[in-house]
Amino acid sequence: MKKFLLITFSDIEYDSRILRYIKILNERYELFVIGNGKLHLKNINFNYINLKYSFKRKNKNFFEFFYYYFYLKFKVFFIIQQIKPSFIHANDFETFLPSYISFIRKRIRIIYDSHEIWCKRDGVERNLFTRFINFFDYIFEKKIIKKIKYVITVSDSIKKYFEKNYNLKNVYVIRNLPENDLNQKCDEHIKENIKNERRIKFVYIGPLNHERNVDFLYEIFKNYTCYFHLTLIGKNHIGLKESSNIRIFDQIAENKVIPTLKLFDVGIHPMRTDNLNHINSLPNKIFQYMAASLLLFIFRNNETKRIVERYKNGFLADFSDKDEVLKILEKFKNLDLENFKKNSLNAFLKEYNWEKEKKVYLNILKNL
Repeated sequence: MKKFLLITFSDIEYDSRILRYIKILNERYELFVIGNGKLHLKNINFNYINLKYSFKRKNKNFFEFFYYYFYLKFKVFFIIQQIKPSFIHANDFETFLPSYISFIRKRIRIIYDSHEIWCKRDGVERNLFTRFINFFDYIFEKKIIKKIKYVITVSDSIKKYFEKNYNLKNVYVIRNLPENDLNQKCDEHIKENIKNERRIKFVYIGPLNHERNVDFLYEIFKNYTCYFHLTLIGKNHIGLKESSNIRIFDQIAENKVIPTLKLFDVGIHPMRTDNLNHINSLPNKIFQYMAASLLLFIFRNNETKRIVERYKNGFLADFSDKDEVLKILEKFKNLDLENFKKNSLNAFLKEYNWEKEKKVYLNILKNL
């Protein structure tokens, strides 16, 4: 059986996309996975290499920057040399570069999975040093991405960006969609804490940080104590405090996400669309909300507009415009939520589920 190496720098236990790939690849190859953090999957046996790091992309000092941008890449390079896989699936540019260098003679056997426009991410131009590093990332990506056979991304908008700016013709869209398996158990701690809530229940799941504009969301909901209740689920990077209508919980296991979201009425995503990456993005939490049969109240871009206008399952807003957000929130006071919620679930079952989407990935594996 041929060896297949799947690489990510993410906290793998909470990365639903990676977990879905593992299930597919483990049935077809001798699977090796490089990731970060502990990972336990029932009834799935594969070789897992834990990088065991705690630093993030936005490093606070030079040591953390050097560790993340150089040491980890060199470490991955040498692991690849030891494993000697037949194929590599690299998630995002940070793993693509060491994969390409170590696999340069077999580069047509690399799958590059770019979840975002790497060189247009939030914060990459925050100072002269980050701009310098980002410029070289852009040069490297533009040069080597043309030399591989399969490039995957998560939205049609990002695909068009790659085709136009990198002159590519081999870009495939695999959206970050949940599995159609809704028979898991919810997080009991969250359930116990909100079970008696009678106000309209809004929920956000994901990192609680400035990049996701969660501080803006927090300030908005502080003024709606009578009508709305907001639950935030994720790592609290900015020290938000609970209030009379805002509850905060730590991130939860991936298999509990959708059952837990079902406890709520409205799924909210307040991301600002003030950079090219966000303008073209299509985050997985939107589809998790739909799978949980939630009304959507999310940021506006071409991708989200297409979903909401077609399925009539929510509202869009510019989450940098406080007046617009407040105006839409007022509508919820006299809104029949159930039709919107039904439309979300129907859209998930009809189109936006992994059982349909994974066919694209299976076809790529077939032709590797």
